[in-house]
Amino acid sequence: MRSSRPKNLRTVILISALLLVFAGVLIVIFIGPPRRLFAGSGLSNAVSSVRPDKDLIPADSIHNSEYIAVWDEDVPKDERKRLIEDLEAFSITEEFDDIYMILRCTSLSPEEAVEMLNKVEGIDAADPNYIMYPESLEDDTYGKALWGLHNTGYYDYFDFTGGTSLTLPIHTDIDINYPEALDLYATLVPEPEPVVVAVIDTGIDINHPDLKDHIWVNPGEIPGDGIDNDNNGYVDDIYGWDFYNNDNTICHYATDVDGVYIDNDIHGTKVAGIIAAAAGNSEGIAGVASFIPVQIMSVKMNGGSRSYGTVANAIKAVNYATSMGADVCNMSWGIQKSGKNETSTTLESLKTAMQRSDMLFVCAAGNTGTNNDEYPVYPASFSLENSISVTWCNQFGKLIAPTETSNEGSCFGIGSVDIAAPGVYVVSTVVGGGYAADSGSSLAAPYVSGIAAVLMSTGRNLYPSEIKNLILSTRKTVPADGIDYTEEGNENPFLEMAGKLRYPGIPDLYAALLAAGTLKQDTDTPELSFKRTFEGDLLILSVTGRDILSGIRTIRYTLDRSESDAKDAAYFLRGIQGSAYTGALRLGSGGIYTFYVSDYAGNEAVIRYTLMDDTTAPKIDLLDYFVSPSGTTLAVLDVSDYESGLSKFMLRAGVFTPAEFADDIGAAAELAPIDGRLLLKLSGTGTYTLFAEDHRGNIEVYSIKLDNMPEKPAPEDPKPTGEPGPSPTGEPGPSPTGEPGPSPTGEPGPSPTGEPEPSPTGEPGPSPTGEPGPSPTGEPGPSPTGEPGPSPTNELGPSPTGEPGPSPTGEPGPSPTGEP
Repeated sequence: MRSSRPKNLRTVILISALLLVFAGVLIVIFIGPPRRLFAGSGLSNAVSSVRPDKDLIPADSIHNSEYIAVWDEDVPKDERKRLIEDLEAFSITEEFDDIYMILRCTSLSPEEAVEMLNKVEGIDAADPNYIMYPESLEDDTYGKALWGLHNTGYYDYFDFTGGTSLTLPIHTDIDINYPEALDLYATLVPEPEPVVVAVIDTGIDINHPDLKDHIWVNPGEIPGDGIDNDNNGYVDDIYGWDFYNNDNTICHYATDVDGVYIDNDIHGTKVAGIIAAAAGNSEGIAGVASFIPVQIMSVKMNGGSRSYGTVANAIKAVNYATSMGADVCNMSWGIQKSGKNETSTTLESLKTAMQRSDMLFVCAAGNTGTNNDEYPVYPASFSLENSISVTWCNQFGKLIAPTETSNEGSCFGIGSVDIAAPGVYVVSTVVGGGYAADSGSSLAAPYVSGIAAVLMSTGRNLYPSEIKNLILSTRKTVPADGIDYTEEGNENPFLEMAGKLRYPGIPDLYAALLAAGTLKQDTDTPELSFKRTFEGDLLILSVTGRDILSGIRTIRYTLDRSESDAKDAAYFLRGIQGSAYTGALRLGSGGIYTFYVSDYAGNEAVIRYTLMDDTTAPKIDLLDYFVSPSGTTLAVLDVSDYESGLSKFMLRAGVFTPAEFADDIGAAAELAPIDGRLLLKLSGTGTYTLFAEDHRGNIEVYSIKLDNMPEKPAPEDPKPTGEPGPSPTGEPGPSPTGEPGPSPTGEPGPSPTGEPEPSPTGEPGPSPTGEPGPSPTGEPGPSPTGEPGPSPTNELGPSPTGEPGPSPTGEPGPSPTGEP
């Protein structure tokens, strides 16, 4: 891009820069006022301070007085609108992705607006819709053309304003070993896989001669028909989508009266060129991934004269690129926060969108020259297995430090910045078919994105964490070429990165390719398991995903209205559409659900699950009852529900229907069964109705008839003849003749008179008194009155009405006193 400044001023600056370079000192030159990318909680143009004195939200860091509210999925959309209307200070601008709502408020300060929204019941979190700028220095920064690809100790310096071109010395081997990798790739990968790199940035000049053959084309869309052919929510998104203008223009080529391109689509075009500019076509430059079948997807989120974007558009852009199948995503933009590990919930929402994507995110670490461990830059400072944070270095392998004339420099942080990459005087493509040089972490990140794309092309079903680990583990830490760094005057250029980066050094494409055979491939389909439980009147569905290698990245679901309403994998847009499963579903009823699950290697599955509700009524059984001499009735019941559990149990004297219980609840005694057993102590006999209801509304009504029963006969006095009476335990002792009495089990022994024992049929013989004795089973025979007598074990037999007696387990009934 040409500048309107006089050439004589440029010449003075150029000569000064060259003198400093020869002296071994690199500075960053600005033509025009320097821009402060980050300050405090938001963004600012101020240069005077690194961060604000107070942790407040600058109004100019918020897009159009907008705020993002993240709703609980359980809050209905009409209820959300009502709650916002009640606030009065807010108006709804947009709703997207089921849980997000963009609100506008001009009457409150940012702090007051955020505080008010976070108090609304149903809003999980709310934050300003922050503005995010590209991570770049001014366009007039100069350095070396393509030295990051191949460095022989010299580089050609081009003055793109028409000045003199020079050849200047630099440190040997500060590059990514591009030529070596190019030769190796042809022998290692005979059939490379196609790779799509999403550039979330400003627009891209898709007609640039060096880019036009590497621009992604949406295979599911028919150009110009005005129809959303692939049902992804965007009409005619042939080459991507422009979220800044909410259309499919991708790039604005027209210029204003000052010669500045509308929306500054130059930045995204530069990033695309570093990744994928065609090689060997006699045009300009070669991109890092130029020798593989790479395609650039333009996902525009930044625009306007200041090239800014918003958090909301960033979330949409990430979801779009994920849904359309991109493999790598370059993010050369960000926002710096003023406190250590300080984030906002909306930034956490961006983190979640990245975490649920199967892309590898390459993020620029920033240009403020500050420690990202103390003043994080997002999204680069997100700690994710599928994200790499990249800072920038110069031709001598040095990080750039802020100076008295420029507060721009390489951000660092041993806990938050992964690696460095070439980022000074990087020549790339610009809008309109031309070329320019630029510097900053914006230009370093695409080097790593290009390397990631090359590695992704070496096989199928590779996944981000594997690619990330390979890039970092094969980095170039000490340039070789026979240089002895122990000799005086020879300095290891990467020594200063130690203690400042997680992985000091720069990527080595050649070394990474040599180790590409170690990359794991995940070809297994992820699995889901389901568990149904109950909690009060709620039906709980818990879902667990299983994937051994790459891991579960997202689970989505829909509730189907009928069997014919089943969804396929295409409906879920690779895990972007449908409700996100974030924990156990707390439901009011059962139903048919379609679940989608995907892992980080791109394997996906759709599973239909029918969640059955509890439709079984509680169980009520009378186990035993006993009427004491005083008239008190004790009854033992089994009352249980083994699915949703009992919610209500009541008793009324008489016979009643369920409706009658509901009509006069106050007349019923509410009881609490313990472990399924219930002991009722009633004032008398008669008919009672039991009512039981479980937590799912299933009802059981059970009527029982309790009759009077005679008391157990009192024992006779001992006879003077010496015949034994009953023992203190109530069991008979032996007769004086030595003949055995009844056994302790209640089986009869021979009578003293020599009466025969029971017949082989098991029927009892008569007792000496003429009354029937116990049967061989130990059960009592009927008394002469027809009423049952007590069993030899003191347990009650069945009543004449056929009601059950004591259980066959022999468990003791209540004592004769009527107490249990």
